[in-house]
Amino acid sequence: MPRAQAEQQSEREVLHELSIVDVGCGGGILAEELARSGAHVLGIDAAKQNIAVAEEHAKLSGVGGGSLKYRHVTADDLIQEKKTFDVVVCSEVLEHVSDLHLMVNQLMQLVAPRGALYITTMNKTTLSYGIVAAERLLKLVPDGTHDWNKFVKPEVLTEQLSCSGLGAAYNPLINRWHPVPDLSVNYLLFAHRKAAC
Repeated sequence: MPRAQAEQQSEREVLHELSIVDVGCGGGILAEELARSGAHVLGIDAAKQNIAVAEEHAKLSGVGGGSLKYRHVTADDLIQEKKTFDVVVCSEVLEHVSDLHLMVNQLMQLVAPRGALYITTMNKTTLSYGIVAAERLLKLVPDGTHDWNKFVKPEVLTEQLSCSGLGAAYNPLINRWHPVPDLSVNYLLFAHRKAAC
C-alpha cells in the first residue's frame, strides 16, 4: 500500500472502536467526521428537526450503518438509560443553554471511567461580543442565535472540571481547525475521567 494511502487509512481509523456521543449534534457534520475516523458515534439533539437533517445528510454523504446513529433525546435521557461513552463531545452548545451547571454535570455523567470530555464554546470577552454584533449587522444567522450573556469563560468551566483548555481557530481555506494559544473568542476544553474506584 502506498505511504499516502496508508497514512489516510490510519487517519480515518484513529478513533477505531471508541464509543462517542455528540451532544447537541445539530445537522451531524461533526458526528459524521467522527464516524469516518472509526468511532461508533451517537449524535443526539433536543431539536427533532436537527435529527431529521442529520439523518438525511448522513444518507447523502454515505456515512452510517452501524458506525453512526442519531436519536432525538437529551443528555438526561441517556443518563436515565445508564449510558456512558468513551468520549463525550459537546461542540458549540453551552452558549445556548439556560443552566450551564446542570448541563456540564450531565455531560460528565455520560463519560465512562477513563473516558474524555471535549467541549468547544464561545468565551465571554469583549472581542467575542463582536461576533454577536457582526451576526446582527450582516444577518449571517437569525437574530437571537447567540446571546453574549450565555458565553462561558474558561475559568467558569474549570470550577466544575479538572481540565485543560486550548484556543481553536478555523482556517476556511483548508477547511481545518487548529489549536492556538489565544482563548479570547472560542476555545476547546478537555477533561478526563479517572478510572472507577
